[in-house]
Amino acid sequence: VHRLLRSFGLNKSALLHLVPKLHLLFSGNPGTILESVQKLCDNGIFQKRRRNWIPTIKISELKNLPLPIPRHIAHTYTQQLELLSSLAKQFVECLCVLQMETSVDSLLLFTDTSSTSVPEIKMSLAHMPWIEVHTEHIERLNIKSPHNTLLYLLLPSERKKNWHLRIAGMLHQKYRARIAPVAEEIATHLIKGGQSSKALSFLLVAAQDALKSGNHHKFRALLRRQIPLLDNAKIQLQRFHYELQLQLALHDEELNLAIQYASEALRLAEKEQHPRIPLLRLQIELLSIEKQNTDPEKFKTLINYLPYNQTERIKAEQTYALYLMEDN
Repeated sequence: VHRLLRSFGLNKSALLHLVPKLHLLFSGNPGTILESVQKLCDNGIFQKRRRNWIPTIKISELKNLPLPIPRHIAHTYTQQLELLSSLAKQFVECLCVLQMETSVDSLLLFTDTSSTSVPEIKMSLAHMPWIEVHTEHIERLNIKSPHNTLLYLLLPSERKKNWHLRIAGMLHQKYRARIAPVAEEIATHLIKGGQSSKALSFLLVAAQDALKSGNHHKFRALLRRQIPLLDNAKIQLQRFHYELQLQLALHDEELNLAIQYASEALRLAEKEQHPRIPLLRLQIELLSIEKQNTDPEKFKTLINYLPYNQTERIKAEQTYALYLMEDN
């Protein structure tokens, strides 16, 4: 595929992002791949410059660029979907949006369908070669790869958004009492459904849960996802984000960053007149003392107020012990 597209004239940067996606989506079929790339050029995504096709968008945007589906492939799927009952078609659309193996019970919830309709739906789906049924423990349905991605790309944009928002709403309703395990999933559906402003609070909940469980890799990734959503967010959500960034900086022992995040959280707390103002002021003072390595007695007083969790409290007490040892 790489050699084929290089001979077509795509530049190296574009190839790095597109080749894996094209190969996976069209199973390495050279004719189909060239047809899809030609359509990208026709749509103005690439511009001819001498002998090469140069992207007209940022290279980083190519990674998430929806690839055009050649007409003959789209026609085949359209014909297959026309054979399905209306309820079975809803199951297929829902599975496309979820992009994963899903229990029949969950599909009934997301599509608001009665369980009495399951035999009819299964009978209709039995004719589809890309549907998988797993019956171990809980009955689950899946759309084989790459059919799941192709069907998702063929779904009209507004219909996709509606499904994402519907699934987010149903998950929120079902798990309202214990939202943390599904908070990131809800946020993802809200973002894809065009309601990014509502997603931040769920990403914050998911990040806090990752921090509590000690999963700092996931915690770090969730904080990164929040950054593009901060500009238009409510002040209290922005403050919560910076307090979580502060916890990550403490974990990484990055004192300068910790002071920076604590100061930003304090600025936002003062703006909303939040009760955490004294606590954040103390946090900044504590960090400054630790940075300067001075006045251990004052440091001992401050650790009675901070930090936020037991792990960081133990770390603070150990730091104080080191100060005393150095003094002696």
